[in-house]
Amino acid sequence: MKKLGAILLLVISTAVHAQTTFWTESFSNGCTAGCSANGYNGPNGTWTQTITGVEGADPNAWFVSCAENNTGVGNCSSGCGNNQTLHISAAIGNIVCPNDCGAAYDAGGLCGFLSCPQTDRRIESPVINCTGQTNISVSFEYIAAGSPPNDQCTLWYFDGSTWSQIATLAPTNNSGCGGQGKWAAFAAVALPASANNNPNVKIGFRWINNDDGVGTDPSVAIDNVILTVPSSGLPPVAAFTASATTVCAGQPVNFTDNSTNTPTSWSWTFPGGTPATGNTQNVTGVVWNVAGTYTVTLIVTNGNGNDTTTQVITVVANPVVTTFASPTTICVGQSSTLTAAGATTYNWMPGNLSGSSVNVTPAVTTTYTVTGTTGSCTDTAQVTVVVQVCAAPIAAFTPSAATTCVGSPVNFTDNSTGGPTSWSWTFPGAIPATSNGQNPTNVVWAAPGSYTVTLIVSNINGSDTTTQVITVTAGPSVTASASLPAICNGSSTTLTAVGALTYLWNPGNLTGNPVTVNPSTTTTYTVVGTDAGGCIDTGMVTVAVNPAPGVTATSLNAQICAGDSATIIAGGAVTYTWQPGGLTGASQTVAPATTTTYTVNGTDANGCSATAMVTVVVQVCSLPVAAATTSDNTICEGTCIDFNDVSTGNVTAWNWVFQGGTPATSTQQNPTSICYSTAGTYSVVLIVTNIAGNDTTVLTIDVGAPAAIDAGPFAQIAIGNSTTLNATGGSGSYSWSPGTGLSCTGCASPTASPTVTTTYTVTMTDSYGCQSSDTVTVEVIEKYDLFIPSAFSPNGDGHNDMLFVRGAGIKELQFFVFSRIGEKVFETTDKNMGWDGVYRGLPMNTGVFTYYVKATFYNNTSEVKKGDITLVR
Repeated sequence: MKKLGAILLLVISTAVHAQTTFWTESFSNGCTAGCSANGYNGPNGTWTQTITGVEGADPNAWFVSCAENNTGVGNCSSGCGNNQTLHISAAIGNIVCPNDCGAAYDAGGLCGFLSCPQTDRRIESPVINCTGQTNISVSFEYIAAGSPPNDQCTLWYFDGSTWSQIATLAPTNNSGCGGQGKWAAFAAVALPASANNNPNVKIGFRWINNDDGVGTDPSVAIDNVILTVPSSGLPPVAAFTASATTVCAGQPVNFTDNSTNTPTSWSWTFPGGTPATGNTQNVTGVVWNVAGTYTVTLIVTNGNGNDTTTQVITVVANPVVTTFASPTTICVGQSSTLTAAGATTYNWMPGNLSGSSVNVTPAVTTTYTVTGTTGSCTDTAQVTVVVQVCAAPIAAFTPSAATTCVGSPVNFTDNSTGGPTSWSWTFPGAIPATSNGQNPTNVVWAAPGSYTVTLIVSNINGSDTTTQVITVTAGPSVTASASLPAICNGSSTTLTAVGALTYLWNPGNLTGNPVTVNPSTTTTYTVVGTDAGGCIDTGMVTVAVNPAPGVTATSLNAQICAGDSATIIAGGAVTYTWQPGGLTGASQTVAPATTTTYTVNGTDANGCSATAMVTVVVQVCSLPVAAATTSDNTICEGTCIDFNDVSTGNVTAWNWVFQGGTPATSTQQNPTSICYSTAGTYSVVLIVTNIAGNDTTVLTIDVGAPAAIDAGPFAQIAIGNSTTLNATGGSGSYSWSPGTGLSCTGCASPTASPTVTTTYTVTMTDSYGCQSSDTVTVEVIEKYDLFIPSAFSPNGDGHNDMLFVRGAGIKELQFFVFSRIGEKVFETTDKNMGWDGVYRGLPMNTGVFTYYVKATFYNNTSEVKKGDITLVR
């Protein structure tokens, strides 16, 4: 028997390993008892029940709970543990088993006395998508007894249109379990060929009980249902479909696995969704609450590998609908306008009305719900219209003023009660003459008098009328004048108004009558006059302000000698008076004994006046002393210079003579821009004069010419090398440009080390400031080479005593020398530095050394060399 069991185990193991599971159901709901299987919602969906035959009043019931606990194949079943099962038990309320006693059924036999448990019902799985699956088998674990063929369970199959029985659950070997069942494996049963690639498969379990009172517990319990297919040996190919790819926020989406090659596990990721992940074959009810674009990922796996696929779900924001009613409270029989916003289309309930704005006439207070739709997304909002039973209104109103002035606006406020819905106003003699508004404003009467204003208010229950007299008085007639309509700047005038009781003047916010003003510019004054009745009128008056004349005073002789006379002249006015002296007239000749300041008072045609002053300086005179300076007395030909008179003695005239200059003469005190075009030495003569006589001084100007210089011959160098430039000719300071690659820019012979062909310009400046220039080109030949000698002899004979790295175009260098034991004896980054065979102050013996050199060239390439060097003593 043990040997036969081992063979069977091997056969079963081989069969299992040759199969791939693609659908499972373990009936895990955490329920202890009494949970109906009809409506059980498992990881694959919801199980349902069909009554398949005649039943009694108290039929047995399908439950999913741990009231019948799966303890494992080969073990006796037990009461509630942690492994729920699908099982048949007596109906709820049974006298012996009132609330799910596990797989214990009522076999009947007492119908008419206690209960009538005749049963014929099938519990059915949710739809199983078998797309991509062929040669499908179903297996499960179970316990069974009953009374076959009268009380027993059968296995059924649904192909999308028809149910058919495919197996009978034979009683299990329940010996040794004391009335409990012993769990067994139900051998795999092949589904019909119609299940291949069928997306609408179901399986079901049918229980019948004929109510003959004969039967043995357990009835039937089922667990761990699996659907398998033969293993393909290939990794799965991931694929899935979504119930919708564009949804509204909050709308659930279902995902169906369409993968092929029989995956055995599924890993779903729903970024931003609820749930965020899933590990069942199909996932339902995934919800996104925030609008956006989300990428759903499915990873499927079997024993041969895994595969991944994705799909984008677009979540559209729901509209936000708002609504209001106008008015919100109405009388019976009246209408209200309902308005909604925030969506594209709208539907109102009750009434099934469409549109963003609808009119309703509810008979009683009613709450309206509007559903707004944008695209396929919706939102709702509510508004309540309160309906009242109303009486006829009572008319009443108040004006902003019962007594007013002609032209003053009056506002009217409706104070009626009783819910009026319309208003009819009459304003005799006014503009406007009528109004249908509730509270008219800006009603104006153009003539004085007494006017009766009428208001008629109405609603569906009637109307009412009220009147009120408005007294309109004539306003004042205000005029204004000025004592002086035109004044000079700085003067004042008196403003006077007539025609009212009180007055306010602007600008200035002045009160009273008359008032004095002194504007600085021509100004129009407005006066507001108010009479005893509070009515107002305005008047205006303009005061012209004439500016003071621009009086000037000058002297033809600002300085005179004692005993001489000077002419003083005034301008800018019409008449003039001079002080001191009381002289009149625009021009006067004066001969003061001492320095004197004269003041002239000028009056223009408007009578406005102003003053100006001029001073005549009186001196005791003597001969002048000529003296002058120049901005530069040593210059290069073509240069212009300035001259400055520094003579003393009350000079009144200047005469300059510029030998060799342009211009040749000048009578200015300080001539500028005197230019010299030819080299030489030239005299400048200055003659200064005053009333006592004249004096002369002479300056010397040296004018030089630029010298010819030579920047040297054209030169060629290899990149990384240098050449010496040499400027000759002339005498002075040198300046080279550009400065790139030069050892100095202010010397005559710099060392040039350019990395590209460069033309240099040298400029020489001599003591006269003359500049001469010449150019020279240094051609850079790009040649790149790296060479290290194989031996050197540092014996002091002057030949080959140093080991250098040789080459062309080297920009940077790393050079190392090592002894034969790997000790570094020399290193440098200077291509002009070599090794003299000395290490730590001692000469090295004859031998072979290893070197490493890395050179970076000016073209940014690099080269590395390694090798041996022989040191020979």
